[in-house]
Amino acid sequence: MDPEPARPLTALLELAERALAGASVSELEAQAAQVRAASPTDTEFCCRVDDVVTAARARLEETDELRLNEHRLAEAQRVGAMGSYDWHIVNDTNSWSDELYRIYGTEPQSFNASYEKFLEFIHPDDREKVKAVHMQAYATHEPYHMEERIVRADGEVRILDSTGEVALDADGNPVRMYGICRDITEQRRAEDEARRHGMRFEALLESSPDALLVVDRGGVIVQVNRRTEDLFGYAPDELIGRTIEALIPQRLVTAHRVHRAAYMGGPVARPMGTELEVIARHKDGREIPVDISLGVLKTDDGALVAAFVRDITEKKRAAEFALRLHDAEVRRRHALEINDNVVQGLTAAVYAFDMGLDEAAKSALSRTVSSARLMMNDLLSGTDDDYDAGELERARPAVATLPVLPVAPPEVRGVHVWRVLLVDDARDIRVLLRRVFNADGSYEVVGEAVDGEAAIALADELTPDVVVLDLAMPVMDGLEALPLIRGKLPNAKIVVLSGFDGARMREPALLAGADAYVEKGGNLFGVLETIHGLLPTAV
Repeated sequence: MDPEPARPLTALLELAERALAGASVSELEAQAAQVRAASPTDTEFCCRVDDVVTAARARLEETDELRLNEHRLAEAQRVGAMGSYDWHIVNDTNSWSDELYRIYGTEPQSFNASYEKFLEFIHPDDREKVKAVHMQAYATHEPYHMEERIVRADGEVRILDSTGEVALDADGNPVRMYGICRDITEQRRAEDEARRHGMRFEALLESSPDALLVVDRGGVIVQVNRRTEDLFGYAPDELIGRTIEALIPQRLVTAHRVHRAAYMGGPVARPMGTELEVIARHKDGREIPVDISLGVLKTDDGALVAAFVRDITEKKRAAEFALRLHDAEVRRRHALEINDNVVQGLTAAVYAFDMGLDEAAKSALSRTVSSARLMMNDLLSGTDDDYDAGELERARPAVATLPVLPVAPPEVRGVHVWRVLLVDDARDIRVLLRRVFNADGSYEVVGEAVDGEAAIALADELTPDVVVLDLAMPVMDGLEALPLIRGKLPNAKIVVLSGFDGARMREPALLAGADAYVEKGGNLFGVLETIHGLLPTAV
């Protein structure tokens, strides 16, 4: 038999074998061209060659797509810490994905994953449970879901979440069991930690000596401790879900909203440096003074405010009692100082006048005034040295002590007479000043006022050249009236005559518009000398 006719068929078979072996399309195309060249006129043969190449190309494309899908599946399993398995029950062969091998702590495809080999990895305490689940699925043909622990070769315990289904043959007999396993170890550890943290927080709540309210951003109470019931009278379930206004007035809610902007991170309550003293409301309507410290809690649902609330009723009572004791002690000390420094000095002056010792009496009075001024400084020590207008306003005028004295009309002896306005709530001081001015001959007292408001009105009405002004007065004090009088009398000379120590009050008075400051209690004619020094020499 001539062997030549068999050659084209043999070449075609070789081409098909190379296609089945997975040769590339370019290799098959080159070999197909050679086969066609051997029988160029045999159209049917050439079509068969083309069919082989086309089928090989389609098979290679399907293979590439399958490999791509397998790669995608493997990558998805890797990212999701998830592996798949397919157990052929009859011959006990188990096909595991590469990721499932890695979950079990081994290299992919490093052993034959039979059912017995699988059970060796299961934690001893979980093996019976796993076998029972599988037997149940085998018997009922129902899908299953369970969690089991595995023990890797290095001893590490991992937790898997497994689901599976049973495949049946045409006669309804189980032939395969397949499904997926997901490593949920880290998830369970996080949940356990959160649970432990929750238990620690609950312990913190209940161990706190204060009532503790946890409030969300909307002011709604989300958690309380048992001390809350002791303080406010509400059971915990009566408060959960209610707004903070049930316990605390709106002013605290406003403070809470102001401090929401200061929310910070952190797993436990962090003080915000915020302490408030407010009035809380008991269930029976009673008002309770409380101290509140605010802190911040960071949770999965967002930041919360923790309010530590403490009843300060007894604390305030103790503070008030201590203050009363202190005030009583201060009053007792001041009473003794008044006796020693004022009453004794005035008594000595009175006795001296009775004996006709006028100079000795005047000396005693001068020393008494100095002692009284030192007492005033002592009383004011520790207070703010800066006085605002209005702070020296008195409730009532000074009490008059001198009998009504006749005041002679002014003895005008100069060409120019200066018009004087006297402003002092002490009648005795005004009477004595008027006598001094009238006796001088260069001054005429044109008006008197007992408070700052009246002084402003008279300054506008009388336009005096000189104003002698006290500081501590009813209605409106001298510091408040000074700039207003200066505004109406820009060219007048204003002399402050005050019982306050000049070291304390001179600067505020000068800043308010005074031209000079004179302490009460000195030589009365010294006031006149001070005014003389301010006025131009009369022509």
